[in-house]
Amino acid sequence: MVAFTGAGILYFLTMMPGLAWGDSGNAQLRVLLGHWYDHQYLVRSHVPYYIITSALAASGLAPTISANVVSAAAGAITVANVAVLLALLTKRRTAIACGATVLLFSHCLWHQATMAEVMTTSTMFMTSELVLLVLFLRRRRIGWLLTAMLLNGLHLAIHHLAALNWPAYLMVLFVICNILPKPHVRWLAPGTILFLLGASPLLAVFYVGWQTHHDLATVLAEMATGRFGPNVFNLSLNLAMVGRIVGYIGYSFPTPLLLLMPVGILALWRSQTRNETVLILIPLIVHFLFAIRYNVPDQHAFMLHTFVFLAILMGLGVDRFLAKRQSNAWRLAALVLPFTAPVLYTVVPDLIRSHAPNFEDLASRRLPYHDPYDWFLRPWRCGNRGPEAFAHEVLDALPPNAVLAVDTAAVAPLVYIQVRDNLRRDIQIHPAEWYQAWFDTPINLESPAFTDAIRRGRVFTLTDRFAPTSPLAGPQFAFLTMGPVYRVAISPQFDTPTPD
Repeated sequence: MVAFTGAGILYFLTMMPGLAWGDSGNAQLRVLLGHWYDHQYLVRSHVPYYIITSALAASGLAPTISANVVSAAAGAITVANVAVLLALLTKRRTAIACGATVLLFSHCLWHQATMAEVMTTSTMFMTSELVLLVLFLRRRRIGWLLTAMLLNGLHLAIHHLAALNWPAYLMVLFVICNILPKPHVRWLAPGTILFLLGASPLLAVFYVGWQTHHDLATVLAEMATGRFGPNVFNLSLNLAMVGRIVGYIGYSFPTPLLLLMPVGILALWRSQTRNETVLILIPLIVHFLFAIRYNVPDQHAFMLHTFVFLAILMGLGVDRFLAKRQSNAWRLAALVLPFTAPVLYTVVPDLIRSHAPNFEDLASRRLPYHDPYDWFLRPWRCGNRGPEAFAHEVLDALPPNAVLAVDTAAVAPLVYIQVRDNLRRDIQIHPAEWYQAWFDTPINLESPAFTDAIRRGRVFTLTDRFAPTSPLAGPQFAFLTMGPVYRVAISPQFDTPTPD
């Protein structure tokens, strides 16, 4: 309860007060529009998360706040579950406090818990399953196992990462010591039913996909990976990817306690049963191997599950380290060291902004009212109302019936304001076709009609160097400043108007 209260206070006080950028903004927009599944990519439906957030919104809470609150609460429960796991694995209070605190202050969890993100809900279910399975192993009461199977079904409906824990679960239950021998096989039937009940939102998404595509292979591919298939099955790895992951581990745990992680692995191996060791180490390895070669822009977010296990191992490392040191000074130092993280998060963004203003991973996503150094490097969001101010300023600046081509990070705030405030719904935004249902014809950046709209001065962007993969990136386009936006024009040397 102490861990949940402390984490809850921290995450609620530092969470985003309103609209957010990128995927978090898309989550808020889906709550506003009532999209319980993702109309564009079935694999990103995360249905239970949107059922919970929509229920809060229906009770009177603003969709922006309801989505943020669920993420913050799930993050706090994750920290509390880690404290419970450590209490089951060790009795030393200092070790329990250290493990929970390093996770509480880790950049990855704190960053995800302060805005609308589904990852904290995933770790909440994962850690809840682990608590139930450890209790089952300790007390051999089948109710703990059945409840864990129900939660794993729900977890799978929230995020496919739930399946990465199955190797450890199956190894413990069937391989290591045959916990479920033949006399107890009858429990597999109710367990399977409970799992399918938990996963029923996923089955509902399958039904929607089937009604849309009428092709089993297409639906299964859409639900399994969608457009992210090449990333999910990527087997290449280079030094840059490894370097980013190693750097992010250090940034999420900027404390000497990270050095005790190998000690924690040794302590787990020697002091716990093989079952509990497998439950911790196998998912850690599987999640890490998945994340380290998952080459997507938000790759760091997929390290969160790995970080949960690292925090547990650090807590166990502290326990073993203190076992041979009875001085109160060592215990005090262990309790204080996790607090180095907030100090680092306060200082680092300003240092990088001053000494590396064109840092590639951050400078490429600059938008009005959006400081990428603060947004990506500081986990707290309190007082950040930039997305809403940005949306109002941009929408007010555009002429009637304009077309606005923007980075995906900026889509949600613009459309959210259009829908919520019924403001400037004459402006068509790309890529927002799935959300702007009131337009009959979607934008096609390569169509003659779009080129004609450019010549008529109706097309605008937010930057003078649009995304390299966009048709607007070529030398044939010129960008003319108009307040907070740029009007797109055809460069004179490329302008060959179609004859009447």
